[in-house]
Amino acid sequence: MNYPFLTQAEQIVMKAIWDLGEGSRLEFILHLCITKYNKKWKQQTISTYLKKLVDKGFISSYRNGRYIHYSINISLEDYRKDLLLFETSFWYDDRKDLVEKDLFGRL
Repeated sequence: MNYPFLTQAEQIVMKAIWDLGEGSRLEFILHLCITKYNKKWKQQTISTYLKKLVDKGFISSYRNGRYIHYSINISLEDYRKDLLLFETSFWYDDRKDLVEKDLFGRL
């Protein structure tokens, strides 16, 4: 599966959502981005990235009472695998032996 490209900022927000799990809320996502990833973002910044992640199909949103929660549509494992396959294909011309050499220092 070729998932849409995520910017570094979108990846950080998405990783925060994966870390928090299903039903994450904006305030918790913001807190994790600040504390774990050292971002000095404001609530509106996170809202913008959340909208982009919804538009790209990574998450969906739903309202529960007065809060908006976010559901995960693409698992961390699936995204990681897709990203690794793309990087291996692009940077290493599908040569897994070269990936192994770079990662583990052997051939």
